[in-house]
Amino acid sequence: MQNIDTGKYGILYVDDEPDNLTVFKAAFRRHYNIYLANSAKEGMAVLNQSDIQLIITDQRMPEISGLEFLKTAVKKHPKIIRMILTGYSDIDVVIRSINQGRIYRYVTKPWDKNELKMIIDNALETYSLKNENRVLLKNLKKANLKLEEYSADLEQKVIERTHVLEKNMALLEREIIERKKAEQAIRESEKAAAAANESKSKFLARISHDMRTPISAILGFTELMQVKFVEEKFQIYLDAISSSGETLLSLVNDVLDISRIEAGKLTLEYSYVDLRAIFNDIKQIFLWKVKDKGLNLKIEIDETMPSKIILDEARLRQILFNLLGNAFKFTENGFIKLAVIKCDRHTSSDDYLDYVISVQDSGCGIPKSQQKKIFGEYAQQKGRYKEKQSGTGLGLAITKDLVELMGCQITLTSTVGMGSDFRIYLANRTELPESVD
Repeated sequence: MQNIDTGKYGILYVDDEPDNLTVFKAAFRRHYNIYLANSAKEGMAVLNQSDIQLIITDQRMPEISGLEFLKTAVKKHPKIIRMILTGYSDIDVVIRSINQGRIYRYVTKPWDKNELKMIIDNALETYSLKNENRVLLKNLKKANLKLEEYSADLEQKVIERTHVLEKNMALLEREIIERKKAEQAIRESEKAAAAANESKSKFLARISHDMRTPISAILGFTELMQVKFVEEKFQIYLDAISSSGETLLSLVNDVLDISRIEAGKLTLEYSYVDLRAIFNDIKQIFLWKVKDKGLNLKIEIDETMPSKIILDEARLRQILFNLLGNAFKFTENGFIKLAVIKCDRHTSSDDYLDYVISVQDSGCGIPKSQQKKIFGEYAQQKGRYKEKQSGTGLGLAITKDLVELMGCQITLTSTVGMGSDFRIYLANRTELPESVD
């Protein structure tokens, strides 16, 4: 919340460069209460003594990095919004921290005062919305508790009245009246339950909005930078950031996708899709990561593959990102290959095309005993590679559901110690269907 005395939000800025601290305070002290620290240790001391709503820290600092400082800060002060300043060389660290939910967003250096002011205002608006959400959730829990207490009391009354009826039929008329009262109370309880469910739906919608807001900000500022920096090398970097942001925007909906799929409310939007363009985008996203890990990323497309096929492009990107992410996670050396392969008909019918999408790696492989379970919700690989797990275990479950919703099929071939090969058999469509649930 805003400081009661000044009406301003509190911002902690951590940087080991004194000149940077001076410039930041001079730029923003009129708009916010600025607190400065030249190390992570000093920053924690300020957090424990001051009213802070937003932390901004430089990534590269001696002793303790900005990311490690934020990991410690979130444990003691989880409600504070966290941002990190970094250069292009630290982009992989920042992407991992965003995927794991530790920071609100990152800002590249050198920062522009007006752009950073807009980012800070968006972050503080998110802080305010989250506070409102917490109040809404607290009120919702109170309402549910009262409803449970009332239901328990009502059930006890019904039991007591039933016993009276069994003992004395002369009280039948009175019991009927009581039962009518109970029925009225039940109807009121149902109305209360319906109102509570509506509140839950509004809460879920608001949370969804909060999740999309920071990612939309990343995409928006990337687009602005693409206009500002016209050099080809910057455009390559910005295109990669933009593609990553679009993919991340899809990934934050994973949990919501699971619930929509289970409820039968997920809508597919079909269009003519260019696999070559999609593969090129994905290559830009993963290229730096695989190079840093010393892996070889291969992209192969059969020359006879049609230029356009009918799929839901957003969901296809989500599927490929999940599969490639898993391949990267479990491959320490060798290669990762994304390919379109021409093959014989998957079945005797015309349900599938003559082409399959293959995501292959030379990683640790999946034991045969776990291959049938790997597509289940929250399923993660067991054994010596369990320590590599960092996700929710929803990725492959969502992947399988999305593949099958599009009328396609996914298979897995894997050998422990030699790698895995996930294949998607593409549905054969000759015209655009209507959007379907």
